[in-house]
Amino acid sequence: MYRQSLLFSPTILTLDISCVIISIYDTLLFDITEGDIRLSEVGGEKHLEFSKDLLPLTEAFYYILVTLYPRAAHGYAMMQDVEKMSAGRVRIGAGTLYTALNTLQKKGLIENAPETEVGADSRRKLYAITELGRNVLKAEMDRMEELLSNARSAIANVE
Repeated sequence: MYRQSLLFSPTILTLDISCVIISIYDTLLFDITEGDIRLSEVGGEKHLEFSKDLLPLTEAFYYILVTLYPRAAHGYAMMQDVEKMSAGRVRIGAGTLYTALNTLQKKGLIENAPETEVGADSRRKLYAITELGRNVLKAEMDRMEELLSNARSAIANVE
């Protein structure tokens, strides 16, 4: 958010601080934290809160979280589920899938799950969605519903 300074020289860059001013009101109401996630307590109940930086989800992230919502799954099963769910429109390759799974794990949206099948191949990893992942997926669905609603309203006003 740098801009050219007209006061000194057109080649000198200065910082536009209008975007970094935080009011005392804001700092009193909200904790300033590092990272994307914090735990807050409201009315004696603890809630996970996350930064809007986690949204919007990429299409791959979205479909992975959707496939893991009802049950834990292995990578290959997720690839098949995504293709089936999207009627073949979305195909996630192994490289994309495992890169996405690694990123989702680092952000705390999914985790490794213990294998429940007896005699299962120990090389296959089972993944499960976390509570944070469920909350982020629901927020993304709300965001997409709002987008659709806004578009429908705009189109209805024209027709």
